[in-house]
Amino acid sequence: MSDQIVIQLGNELDAVASLMGHLGYRVIGCDNAAGLRNRLSENPRSVAVLDIDAWSGEPEILRNVVSEFLGAYVIGIAQDAGFPSRIKAVRSGCSAFLAKPLSWFDLIEILDRNVEDRRAHNPIVMIVDDDEIFTTVAKRSLAVENIDVVSVSRASDTLDALISHQPDLLIVDLNIGDASGFEVAAIVRQIPRYVGLPIIFLSGESGSESYDRARLIGAEDFLLKPISPKRLAIEVRLRVQRWRAVARLMDRDGLTGMLNQRRLRSAIEREIRRARRQPHPLSLAVIDVDFFKAVNDTFGHVSGDRVLLMLAKVMRARLRLSDVIGRMGGEEFAVILPDTNVAVARKVIDDLRSNFANICHHSADGEKQFKVTFSAGVSELRTSDDITTFIARSDELLYRAKQLGRNQVAGDDGTFPSPTIRVPDGAKQMLVVGEGGSV
Repeated sequence: MSDQIVIQLGNELDAVASLMGHLGYRVIGCDNAAGLRNRLSENPRSVAVLDIDAWSGEPEILRNVVSEFLGAYVIGIAQDAGFPSRIKAVRSGCSAFLAKPLSWFDLIEILDRNVEDRRAHNPIVMIVDDDEIFTTVAKRSLAVENIDVVSVSRASDTLDALISHQPDLLIVDLNIGDASGFEVAAIVRQIPRYVGLPIIFLSGESGSESYDRARLIGAEDFLLKPISPKRLAIEVRLRVQRWRAVARLMDRDGLTGMLNQRRLRSAIEREIRRARRQPHPLSLAVIDVDFFKAVNDTFGHVSGDRVLLMLAKVMRARLRLSDVIGRMGGEEFAVILPDTNVAVARKVIDDLRSNFANICHHSADGEKQFKVTFSAGVSELRTSDDITTFIARSDELLYRAKQLGRNQVAGDDGTFPSPTIRVPDGAKQMLVVGEGGSV
């Protein structure tokens, strides 16, 4: 994955540029508005970090530069977090604000969220309606807004289409040939995954009884035909944004932002079905931080949490968009690698291990630095596997990597690459940089 460019006006990022490099961000500098324009011309979808305190010119000068590049995202930083600094940031074209001293965790969180938003697929809307004219017009008008549309003309096709396309929103006409819109919505609501899926009902007739019934089923809205294309697009986008935010809270681990265990298992099952249907290779890696209890005991749980968060960010930065990352619990993660055999998957995870092992972590008080490693087991899906045996084999390989000295990746093809960094056995298997190499 190519590095994301971060342009800084000032020098606040110099101290963390190396760390940001591990997470897939390359910091480049500029000295003035003209330099910022040149940098953005070269990298129009960059993130710019503007030191508001270091800029002595009028804020509108920066804002005019930023406005030339619609793909740019700007973060303002200042010593004072009060209204004067924030209004200056807004007038300079900033979309986000951070106070000094700069928390690199907060900065990376904003950068990651921006990258994730840009990489998110277009919203998918599914229309259940036998009105071909409406469906055609809706597809055309929503496509202009970068919203993808899937349509079914028979209510009985709804479930298969839901599973295949995983829509962000459902638009259902009240009167479909083989079922009513209310019945379709009731069936969708029976499926736990779609209890909160936004549903908009359509009808050519108004009536308070239909509206009340729609709301009882949990519909987001009840729209009357004909509806203007512009209003339809606005209604859809607002509800998709809210659904994605809610779905993220339901599906993600609160600390790392990776898939939680429930959604991870669903993702593994989905990829197993896909691999067998096509067919293509599928690999699964189970990763566990070495001596994580010692990290918590020595440096505190805040530092332990930061180690896990850093590992999650390194994985997100270094793995493909098609790879799926989840937290299995505690200090254990899993990575699903579609279309990847075990030899390639093991190499990918070992490169990840080497990268992570070279990162310096800090104690909560900032007085100590230390390095942490992880071990991993990687297996490839076999014909006889179900989800239980697939995960169990990767777990067994992880255990074997731990037995062989940790800080390495074991694959079910029988190979064990030599790790880049080896540390002695024992309970204190962490390197404290600048403290004599011991805890």
